[in-house]
Amino acid sequence: LQRVVAERALLAAEEQLRFDRGRVLAGVAPPLDVTRSEALVAQRQGTLLQAETLFSVAEQQVLQALDLGKETALLPD
Repeated sequence: LQRVVAERALLAAEEQLRFDRGRVLAGVAPPLDVTRSEALVAQRQGTLLQAETLFSVAEQQVLQALDLGKETALLPD
């Protein structure tokens, strides 16, 4: 669930970045808006990476507890 939320947050941040770039190109927003949006995208990418890592660790812990091999996937990618 955290991974899905992080993916959606990243998509929203990327959309905001596109919007802000358009506003700057149109001359109705300062370039700082793009910089802020870029920073938010980077933050959301980091959050997604953390969520993916936590999921992977939890998956491996469950597989170990069930004595299953690493080649077994609990959920499809």
